[in-house]
Amino acid sequence: MKKSICWKAAALAFGLILAAGCSVKLTERDPDEAYHYDERYDYTDLHVMRDKMVSSLLESTAIAQREGKPIVVAYPIENRTSEHIDTKNLMDSIQTALHSSGKLDFAAKDERAAIEKELGYQASGKVDPATRVKVGKQLGAQYLLSGRLNSIEKEQPKQVRLRKRELVYYKLTMVLTDLETGLIAWTDEQEIAREASNPFIGW
Repeated sequence: MKKSICWKAAALAFGLILAAGCSVKLTERDPDEAYHYDERYDYTDLHVMRDKMVSSLLESTAIAQREGKPIVVAYPIENRTSEHIDTKNLMDSIQTALHSSGKLDFAAKDERAAIEKELGYQASGKVDPATRVKVGKQLGAQYLLSGRLNSIEKEQPKQVRLRKRELVYYKLTMVLTDLETGLIAWTDEQEIAREASNPFIGW
């Protein structure tokens, strides 16, 4: 009888320990605070790249010395890394920061299909002509903003060791092209290199 009670108590204790270990612990973090879980691209890298490119572009002669607010059309950043990185999110963040500066405007390229659909509806006869948007009044862009994200990954050569070292290098290159001349009006790059040392055994 005593052995049965002891086994039940032990099983209960083990269950409580297991349940405690499986519980979720949440910690609020400041998105602007630098933080890395590992050597891979993360939101801190996004912030670093965005801030560098926004500051550089706003200080360039193409923007700082131009009269009025130029209109820019943003195209997706090409992902040339071996990882699944959401480079559209990176471009969206850059575009939002640039637009918030008040120094340039952006053509709504991603909304063009929706715009065409809405204009078609307004021209269907169901909309009061007095409130219908006039066709042919959209403004053209003077500049095209694009970019490429490259990476290089290196692992430590095989040898007798307790930890594995990995090096990851990222380079973001951004280009502002003058649509009238086809010339590069501005370009800059941001590099990030990070090394991780991971144990072979662990969790």
